[in-house]
Amino acid sequence: MATTLRHRDAVIDPVLKARYLFWLGRQLTEDPPTEQDELNDKVSADRFYSRCTVVLRDRTRDTERFKLVFEENVTYGFRRNLLGLKHPTLVLDCLIGLICIYVFWRGLDMTGNATKPAAVLMAFGVTCLHSLYFAFVVTKASVLEAADQYGRQLVLSIETLMS
Repeated sequence: MATTLRHRDAVIDPVLKARYLFWLGRQLTEDPPTEQDELNDKVSADRFYSRCTVVLRDRTRDTERFKLVFEENVTYGFRRNLLGLKHPTLVLDCLIGLICIYVFWRGLDMTGNATKPAAVLMAFGVTCLHSLYFAFVVTKASVLEAADQYGRQLVLSIETLMS
């Protein structure tokens, strides 16, 4: 989120961003960093942007009034949590796949009864698809994309807060 407020970030129109930074500076009773300030001292500028983030998160907690912000935050949280589960999921999928292969090869289920090969193959196929999803779709890039979208909506919520 804080990166969206940086002068060098092109996601938000510079004219709008200047207006937003002016408003945020008034809320914090601080002068926002200029483009030159940001170039000279990136750490100090990012600290200002982080304080802005705290203000915006605090003032956009109303999920009805700031529905888009809430939805983007949920999406970000979901993707972040999926990424956290990626490695355990892939390990479990491998284990389930191996069990499916064993059961199919033996022709018996765990209780000694004859299995239906189609059901075992279907379970194996679903497990493979699940593994592929986690391997190639659940990525750091997808989490960063969701974080950027959340940050953008949070910054755009300033329009509502200003009115």
